[in-house]
Amino acid sequence: MPTLDNGTDTLYNWAKTRDPAGNTAKVVEILNQKNPILRDILYKEGNLPTGMRGSIRTGLPAVAWRLYNQGIPATTSTETQIEWQTGHLQAFHKVDKELAMLNGDQNAFRAMKAKAHLEALAQEFASTIFYGNGGLTPAEFTGLSPLYSSLSAASGTNILDGGGTGSDNLSIWLVPWGDPIHGIFPRGSTAGVSHQDLGEQVDHNAGGVAGANMRVLMDVFDWKGGLAVPDWRYPTRLCNVDVSDLIASNGEGASAAKLLNFMSRMLDRPPDFEGTTPVFYMNRTAFSMLRIQALNKSNAALAVVPALDQFGSPVGRGEMQFDGIPIHRCDALLNTESRVT
Repeated sequence: MPTLDNGTDTLYNWAKTRDPAGNTAKVVEILNQKNPILRDILYKEGNLPTGMRGSIRTGLPAVAWRLYNQGIPATTSTETQIEWQTGHLQAFHKVDKELAMLNGDQNAFRAMKAKAHLEALAQEFASTIFYGNGGLTPAEFTGLSPLYSSLSAASGTNILDGGGTGSDNLSIWLVPWGDPIHGIFPRGSTAGVSHQDLGEQVDHNAGGVAGANMRVLMDVFDWKGGLAVPDWRYPTRLCNVDVSDLIASNGEGASAAKLLNFMSRMLDRPPDFEGTTPVFYMNRTAFSMLRIQALNKSNAALAVVPALDQFGSPVGRGEMQFDGIPIHRCDALLNTESRVT
C-alpha cells in the first residue's frame, strides 16, 4: 500500500523519494499542468465574508419627446443585486515524525510533498474557473462554463457555436480581465494559497486503530477564492469545437472548425477592451491546430511577441498573439465537453 487509508505517508512512500545516497531525490513532476490563467486572473477583495455582492442595471427608464404645454410621466430605471460566492479549497499533509526525520532531512522531504499539494490545488482551482458549478456542488464556486451554457440565454450572445454535436468537444475562451470579470477572495482574507506549518501533532486513532497515538508533522494548505462576472457581455466562448474533426487532416478538413475565423468574430462580442486585459485561452489540442491553420493561411496570421528580460533582450520562445491579444494554453480545458445548445 503506498499510503495508509487516512492519507498518511508510509515507509514505502519515503523509500520512493530517496536517491542512491539516501537523500531526498529530485522528483520528476510528470503530473504538472500548464495553467497560466492562475497567473493572469486579477483579484479583488469581496465585500462579504463569503464572496461579493454587486448591483447591475436591468432596465433603462422610458423617455419621451415633449411638446410645449404637455407633460410626460416620471420614469425610473431598474436594478437588481447578485452575489458571487467563493469556495474554500483545503488540503492537509501529515507524516510520522520519526519517518520524516530519517537521514535528518525532514525539511527537504516535507518541502517535496508540499510541492505536490500546491500543484494539486492549482489544478483544481484552474479547473473550477472553467467548470465549477456552485449550484450542483455548493462547496465550490461557479466558473465560466455554467454561466455560458445556453445559446438561447441572454449570455448566448457571447457564445459561438463551433458546430460539433458529439461529446468530444472543446472550447476556446476570450476573457477580458478587469472590472467586467475578475477573481474574488472573501472579505478580510488574502488572495492565493496560504500554508501553515502545524508542527508536531498527535494523530489519535492512527492508522485507523482505535486508541492508537502517533506523533506526526502536519501542514495545511488553504485557498479561498472565486470568480465574479459583473458584466456578462465581456467573456466570450467558442464552444462545440469537435476534436476529432479538428484533428483530421491537420485542421484543414471540410468539417473542421475554422479557428481563426471564429476568434476574429469573438473579438467583436465584448463592447470594448478599454480598461481590461484580454487573453485567449485554449487547450493544447486547439493550440496546435490553430498554429497549423494559421501557417496554412499566412505566416503572419499569428504573431510571436518575444518576452524580454530586464535589459530588453528576448528570452524564451515568446508569446503567441492574435490581433495583439495573447493566446495562453490551459491544460485545465478539456477535450470531452458536452454539446452546448
